Amino acid sequence: MARCCMVFDSCSTVKNDEYSDVYVLPLMIIERQKAGGNYVEYRDLTEINEEGVIKKLLNGSILSTSQSSPKDTLELFDRITSEYDEIFVFPGPVTITKQYESFKTILSEYDNVHIFNQNMLGKMAQWTCDDLHPLLASDNLTVEVIQKYLNDTQYQRGGVLIVPEMKYLMRGGRVKKLKGLIATILKFKILISYDNDGLTLKDHTSDVNKIPELTEKIIDYILPGFKINAVKRIWIGCSPLSDPKFNIKELEAELLKQFQVPADFKLDYAPLTSVLAAHVGPNYILIGFDLGKNFVKHETPVV
Repeated sequence: MARCCMVFDSCSTVKNDEYSDVYVLPLMIIERQKAGGNYVEYRDLTEINEEGVIKKLLNGSILSTSQSSPKDTLELFDRITSEYDEIFVFPGPVTITKQYESFKTILSEYDNVHIFNQNMLGKMAQWTCDDLHPLLASDNLTVEVIQKYLNDTQYQRGGVLIVPEMKYLMRGGRVKKLKGLIATILKFKILISYDNDGLTLKDHTSDVNKIPELTEKIIDYILPGFKINAVKRIWIGCSPLSDPKFNIKELEAELLKQFQVPADFKLDYAPLTSVLAAHVGPNYILIGFDLGKNFVKHETPVV
């Protein structure tokens, strides 16, 4: 019987030792006290966590991120390639990180390593682990099975970030600086959608406390042209140091109401991850969805 394992990176919320035969490579967090100054590198998960990232941002540090170090990558794969017959690797999204390209280069000489170009992050990447791990344990996980799963799920998941301060995204070049400057001056919260196509600046709203209207806007952004009759999973992500003025409980209740989920439905709670928090800053709110196959398309798209 072939022995297989999976490898994720810290763009996901998967943690080492959380699952059998699943490993997580840390990405790097780079801190500068001022632009062009000296820098310090931290391994995500082991040398810094998301709360540490948020505290550094609030104290004025300039943070950037990088893919896993070649040394860490080679040390892990030199060890596990001798332990496993097949290794399935799920790097962070190519729209966010260069981890996929780095893995393809560094790991090109390993015949039993299979790298998948998938576009899920945070808890959505962990949903992939949750779904595939039982097949891993039962020796039914193959390259073909994984590719079909990724093809089937890539458009069933998406999310929205609500970001109160644009300076962190502007600093990282994630949105055009002009749009960021306008949003900063007008005190708007930015709605940024995340789906298979990556991060997309969608719209702005000056009042995120109008929860029913905000919830309708979120759902319409993620699922234009679709009528929801069920949802498989919902992820709520908040900064560890979130602004208490935002009524997250009311937002949760409104989401559950609009999706008409059963009374015993459980929301998934998890922060965004250190790497992504370094770019979006403190006080973000994220709502992620996994629709499974429980959706039907309108005959006429919603406008």
